[in-house]
Amino acid sequence: WVIGDYIRSRRQYFADIVARHKQEREEAAEEERLRIARELHDVVAHNVSAMAIQAGAARVSGSSSQEALQSIEEGARATLSELNRLLGVLRKSPGAPLAPQPTLDEADALLKPAREAGLEATLKVTGDKRPLPAAVELSAYRIVQEAITNVLKHANASRVEVVVDYQPDALMLTISDNGTGAKTTESTGHGLIGMRERVELFGGEMGSGSSSLGGFTVRAKLPSKS
Repeated sequence: WVIGDYIRSRRQYFADIVARHKQEREEAAEEERLRIARELHDVVAHNVSAMAIQAGAARVSGSSSQEALQSIEEGARATLSELNRLLGVLRKSPGAPLAPQPTLDEADALLKPAREAGLEATLKVTGDKRPLPAAVELSAYRIVQEAITNVLKHANASRVEVVVDYQPDALMLTISDNGTGAKTTESTGHGLIGMRERVELFGGEMGSGSSSLGGFTVRAKLPSKS
């Protein structure tokens, strides 16, 4: 009787271990799916919105200039490149080379679609600039990217300003416009939700509201030790 009880206890013990490991794997897989979903949304929404605006501007002006067509082509190629990188992760090829992750050093390039759409777009970097953890760099880049996309899609603005402030223990991002649209968080849809998820992942803070420029502002604070 004692031996039988011991065997049953051991079986239950190992069954619990297997179940716990299975749950951990499922939770990790779900987190990865959410991460990839955010990446896909950010990449596709930003680049496709930019291409649509560039094509629309060319149509309204009655122009089919090589410059406009080149910008649309570059946007399409950038989108395909990013999608291939993300799909490469899904294929789970061990050791497969991946393209370098974008960083804040490339933030000014995110303003190119806004400038090509006729907006006055500026980037200001303040504080003591320093290297940041790769995950923080990527999230900060994507937050700026999504905020610019929202301006292009919803704001009806003529000006957008991005401020990257390197604080002693955090990175502060402020994206402001002078538009008349997207005055509430509901009107920005999944974009604002995705930004908030990225900020919360690092235990940061995010807020949005009226801008000193007269439009809408998004503020995101990502903790980051020097």
